[in-house]
Amino acid sequence: MKQNVNISRFRFVLVLLVVFVHMGGRGIIGTSIPDDYVLYQAVNDLFTATLTMVAVPGLFMVSGYLFFANDRELSAKRYADKMKRRVFSLLIPFVIWNLVKFAVAALIAFRGGGMAGVTEMMAENGGWRIMWDGALPIHTPILMVTWYMRDLMVMCLLCPIIYVLVKKLHLTLFVALLLCSHLGVWPTEHVCTAHHLSFFVLGATLAIHDIKAECRGMRNVALLALTILCVVADAIVESNLLHDAAILTMAAALYNNIARFSFISERATTSAMFLYLAHGLYYLSGITAVVNKVLPFEGDLWAVVRYFTIYIATVVSLVLLYTVLKKHLPRLMALLTGGR
Repeated sequence: MKQNVNISRFRFVLVLLVVFVHMGGRGIIGTSIPDDYVLYQAVNDLFTATLTMVAVPGLFMVSGYLFFANDRELSAKRYADKMKRRVFSLLIPFVIWNLVKFAVAALIAFRGGGMAGVTEMMAENGGWRIMWDGALPIHTPILMVTWYMRDLMVMCLLCPIIYVLVKKLHLTLFVALLLCSHLGVWPTEHVCTAHHLSFFVLGATLAIHDIKAECRGMRNVALLALTILCVVADAIVESNLLHDAAILTMAAALYNNIARFSFISERATTSAMFLYLAHGLYYLSGITAVVNKVLPFEGDLWAVVRYFTIYIATVVSLVLLYTVLKKHLPRLMALLTGGR
């Protein structure tokens, strides 16, 4: 039970970091960050880029771990059962949220240019690929944040192959995938990249071989020191190896200390999926517009105040909204979040 609570908290914190990923440049009134906004630039770099490098790899790692956590021997029946559950937990929410984004985008385009506007909007998002990888520049579904769910569904389909290879190769498969990523040797460029798959495989390896990644006492202190060292080194030296080391140590340090985050309630952790999806559906942009109107003051410090106000308002309001909707519309929320 304690492990499940820690994993839920871990995943929730990773989602909080994902929201920070999308905070880049927010709080600035204008199109660019002024050169003299030194404090804001430092905050933006730290919270939007540095501390968040673990967010997406960590989520893939958790997903890989949970797929195999209770089934170190993956039979055909167990795999079929798991895939049926993921139709509900991944595919249905993926389709619903993208259809909602498409409907809103089509309405906005229609009001601006009629059917020609809708046609242009669809073309800009890849036409018939609009629900998969048509939205440029990073080839995502029309609801950008659902690219993670798209890739996760592909990885789940690959799990029988992953299982066989992990059983035989252990951590070697994870290392091999990282090498493929760094060498650019991979059949896909945007969907299910080698780097993202490697962390899903790492989580699967931890589960299949029952590897305990726990550190206590001085070992935990040493891990925290190593994490800081790797993060600083990654910021100074441009190296794929150092970057991956920073991600791995951050993930390990965060998980080993997640029990200290006891202030994160179970109600909050269950909102992780809703928070992840909803903030990308115009919500963060809407909060940004409101805060910029309410606090339209110039200056470096005010930009920082707006940055954190936007973030806190987004997270808190979405967690509260999830709580209300789950209480009064539980079936709808089950569809929207896959029963999570």
